[in-house]
Amino acid sequence: YIKETRKHLNIMWMDGVKTENIVVLDHSGSMNSNNKMQQAQLASKYVATGFLGAGSGYNANNVSVGVFAFDNKVTEVYHLQSNPNKSSIYSAISGVTTGGTTAMYDAIGTALNAFTSNQASLKMLYVISDGLDNASTKMNSAKVVELSKSKNVAIHTFAYGSDADKVGLALMA
Repeated sequence: YIKETRKHLNIMWMDGVKTENIVVLDHSGSMNSNNKMQQAQLASKYVATGFLGAGSGYNANNVSVGVFAFDNKVTEVYHLQSNPNKSSIYSAISGVTTGGTTAMYDAIGTALNAFTSNQASLKMLYVISDGLDNASTKMNSAKVVELSKSKNVAIHTFAYGSDADKVGLALMA
C-alpha cells in the first residue's frame, strides 16, 4: 500500500525549513464500516511520519508532529513536538477505536489552535475523515477556513468511503 501511495505523490523535501504537521483522525461510528477506520489509520501513520528521515540534510528538530482523534470529543493522542518518535506515533494511532458521533469542525478548530505561533514554520493540517459532521457546536466549515487562514495553516483533506462528504472536505482544503 505504501509503495502504491508513494507512486502518486510528488513530495518535495525542503531542507532547513521548520514544519509543523498535525493529523486529525476521525474515529466516529461512521468510520466503522467498509474498512474505513483501518484505511484511515494507515493513511494517518503515513502522513504523520512522512516528513521523518527525509534525505541527507534532514534535521529531526525541524519537524514537529501532532495527532488528534475525534468522534463527538476531541482527543490529543500525540502531543505536537519536534523530533517526534515514529513508533510512538504509530502506537498512538493504532490505539484509536471507533465510536460516537462526528464533531469534525470542532476537532479541526482544536487542532488549528494547537499550532505554535512561530511565523517561520510551515504549518500543515491533515484531516482524515468521511466528513460527515453531525455534532460540532463551536465551529463550521466557514469558521475553519477563516481560522486556518488567520493562522497560515494549509489544510489537506482525505475522504474515506463512498458516503464521504467530498464537497465539504474539499471546501476546507
